[in-house]
Amino acid sequence: MGLMDSASPIRLVGAVVSFVAVFIGSAIIWNVVNDEDSVNLPDDMEAAINYYLFTLWIFGFACIGAALIYSSEAKHNALVIFAFSLFSLHFIGISTDLSSIGMFPMPTSFVGMTLIRDNLDQDRDELDKLFAGGFFAITGMLVGLLSVTARMDILSSVSTNLRVIKLVSLLTVLFTGGISVLTYWSAEDIRDPNQVGVYAYTAAIMVVMFATTITVAGTHKGVAAFLLAFGGIFSIIAMSLGLLISAGFSGNNRNRDTARAGMVFATASSIVSLVPAFLVLQETSAE
Repeated sequence: MGLMDSASPIRLVGAVVSFVAVFIGSAIIWNVVNDEDSVNLPDDMEAAINYYLFTLWIFGFACIGAALIYSSEAKHNALVIFAFSLFSLHFIGISTDLSSIGMFPMPTSFVGMTLIRDNLDQDRDELDKLFAGGFFAITGMLVGLLSVTARMDILSSVSTNLRVIKLVSLLTVLFTGGISVLTYWSAEDIRDPNQVGVYAYTAAIMVVMFATTITVAGTHKGVAAFLLAFGGIFSIIAMSLGLLISAGFSGNNRNRDTARAGMVFATASSIVSLVPAFLVLQETSAE
């Protein structure tokens, strides 16, 4: 059994490093949005941003808790589900909207980081700071999730058929999800960083791919439960959201068809992700 197959100091160290990274990221972002010399925020907006950034600290505490109680499966899984949910909300970009005050979306999202990166050539010091803050925050969240969930337990299934099904499902999710993301990014008009909906949509696809990989590789019940809920919801609305994106390119048949193709692959990826999630939950529940 390796160090990452059970509770170990490495998991706790990784969770602490994650907290430090998200704390640094939140501090950098806070300093930018609360700089009265360059940004004059309404009191409620300032409070909203502060509370939103505070959720990064909550994420860090959840990861540390999940590492400390790794041997208590039910409590550990509950914290993992909570941490994955917070990560997905941040990464997809369900956040405080700053567009009304002439600012970019929160850099803890894929949308925000993409827009900021595209504008780094501007002579604006706050953009460099926002990008750095977002990088610390997102990297910290990924480190935290991997620290408390990563393990190699892919061969744990008693049935060889179940192993094959899970592996094939994982490869299918990664292939169709990857094709979907690359399809959206293949058209210049669609991959325009100002297409916020496209980047939020592809971020959701990447969350599905990431969670499926952890679920299958580690037979992790907590991640499987998150994936079953998140993947299930996304698989239901993926086609509708994808059509909303393609509808924005109705004047250009090529871009519209490209967006439709991306939607089909995204929907397939999210639907197939439910297979390993269900199998892992079924296996662990039967043990």
